[in-house]
Amino acid sequence: MEKIIFGEGFSTKSVTNMNNMFWMCERLKELDLSSFDTERVTDMGFMFYGCKRLKELDLSSFDTKSVTDMGGMFSYCERLQKLNISNFDTRNVKNMKKMFEECKSLQKIDVKNFNTARVENMLMMFSGCRRLKETYVGHFNTGKVRDMSGMFARCEQLRGLNVSNFDTSKVESMFNMFIECKMLQGVDVSNFDIGSLKDMSDMFKGCEYLRTFKGVKALTVRGWINKAKKIQMIVKH
Repeated sequence: MEKIIFGEGFSTKSVTNMNNMFWMCERLKELDLSSFDTERVTDMGFMFYGCKRLKELDLSSFDTKSVTDMGGMFSYCERLQKLNISNFDTRNVKNMKKMFEECKSLQKIDVKNFNTARVENMLMMFSGCRRLKETYVGHFNTGKVRDMSGMFARCEQLRGLNVSNFDTSKVESMFNMFIECKMLQGVDVSNFDIGSLKDMSDMFKGCEYLRTFKGVKALTVRGWINKAKKIQMIVKH
């Protein structure tokens, strides 16, 4: 099945759950969801999981103000090159775990309008976005997030990333957070609150070109960085 057409009689007005709706539609190449009414939907978890041949997806018409779960929503959309989620209202979302996992072909993910004030889980959110060159997360409110494990793991083309304003006071795990971000040249974690942190193993492992690191005095990069070249350590006293 390469294309799905939704006729006039297909109404989603009363739908509250779209979890797994297009799960593993591996041959799907074309999908027009502009007629979908998503005003009442609360669950979009894994909605497009495994749509491996889908190259474009325009969800600009989606009303997501009631959605609480976007976990794995685009996971393994491996050929996806254009994704329009610029109008997403994420004010009530609690789960963004694996949201863009293994979106290997996306070079840009526009999340600048995301409201993450209620999000509790960002585990592997951008993991495996190997061609990702641009995404702005500097405005993310992470005050309720408990898990950032693998959040940017294997974002191999990412050169810069602004996480300086992240509130990490409740985060318990940063395991593999930046692992194999091979082109990442600088990162500022000097404002990170590590009071609740239990696991930071392999946090910067494989960040081969990381040159500038800003960290709090209580942190040590021993065991974090593997094969790093020309590291300049800057610590906050």
